[in-house]
Formats: sequence, C-alpha cells, structure tokens
Amino acid sequence: MKLFTVSKLETDKMVSGSPQYPMWTSKEPDIYVSEIEYNNDEYNKIRAEANRWRIDLNSYQDDDRGYEQQSSHSNSRNRPINDEEILVKDGSFFGIITLVNRSFYSKSPTFHKGCEYISINTAHMKHGLWKYHYGHSSDNNSSSDDEIYYLHPLFEKK
Repeated sequence: MKLFTVSKLETDKMVSGSPQYPMWTSKEPDIYVSEIEYNNDEYNKIRAEANRWRIDLNSYQDDDRGYEQQSSHSNSRNRPINDEEILVKDGSFFGIITLVNRSFYSKSPTFHKGCEYISINTAHMKHGLWKYHYGHSSDNNSSSDDEIYYLHPLFEKK
C-alpha cells in the first residue's frame, strides 16, 4: 500500500501546513512528501495507529443580505481516516493530508488549491485543516461556506 510520507528530500512534493481557520497562518511547517510503498506488516501498524484517531468535520454556512445576517448554519460529524489521507513520518502515523479548495482572493496562488496537512502535533490545539471555502462579499451582501477537518484522538476504556 502506498501512503504519503514525510521526506527530507527537497526534490519531493512540497506540502503546506493548513492555515488555522479563520486565520491565514499555520502552526504546521511546510514539509516535503512522497508516496512510499509499505509492506503488509508496516501498513497494518500504521493503519492501527491511524484508527486511534478520527476526523471531526465541521461545516459552517453564513448568508448576509442587506447588512443583516439572514442565515447561519453549522454542522459537526466525525468519520474514520481514509488510507489516501494518511500521512506517515518515521514509520508511524503522523497526521492527515488532503486536497484543498478555497475560492477567495489571496496573493499566494498555492493558497487556493493543492495538498495541505495537519499533524498529531497540533491536534490538542484544535488546529484544523481548512479543506474547503467558497465565499463572496460586496457592499450589501456576503456569504461563506467552509469545511474544516480536525484530528480527534479516540480514548479507549481499560
């Protein structure tokens, strides 16, 4: 099984840490990754580590017309981490990586689309992966639609 793996080679794909919602900065450094093939034993170990975590998906929708908020909706759910989202470092589960899609103005062309990640290092800070944003704003109306992934550890009862 091939999994995204943190690399020390600057010739591999550079991946940014996801900006913290609603900020445009990240608590994660930029990293290099490559897809590495793992044998069954290695994969099963990494998969077992990833299974101790869940992705909390938080969705937010706001719609303002005529200087008054017309509607606001939020939704929260969780799900297991998919294989293609697993990020590995030093042979262990390290975080999640995914494609992002954001639609607003930024000076950075990589801010809108590309791969980003968050690691288990920032999970306790509720630093999410800002996966999706669509929004617009004008003098008399605005709307936004956001989806943020958070890593959440499962706690096993003994």
